Amino acid sequence: QQQQQQQQQQQDLLYSNKNNNNKQEIEIIEIGGGRGTNAKYILSKLQKEYPSLYERVSSYTIFDASETLHELQYKVLKGGDGDGDDGDGYGDKVKLVVKDMLNVAEGG
Repeated sequence: QQQQQQQQQQQDLLYSNKNNNNKQEIEIIEIGGGRGTNAKYILSKLQKEYPSLYERVSSYTIFDASETLHELQYKVLKGGDGDGDDGDGYGDKVKLVVKDMLNVAEGG
């Protein structure tokens, strides 16, 4: 029952944002973005089902210690091959930041 209440609250929040003309910007931060598939799912879901909410997303920043993973995230999220052409991806939203996670946890 608690899970159902949480799901209903999430749906209510998304519904209110879907039908609200509030233009406050939204910044999403993900720490340890892996291959970028979670970010792609979130941005895709917002873009397709909640376009007014998606428009308010000013940035989706992924902090990761691995430059190799950032290369993969770039391909998955920006739809490019590293040449700066964002294709059909989310290049206007996504920022990739290389950062040692220990420094982030300690506020550095």
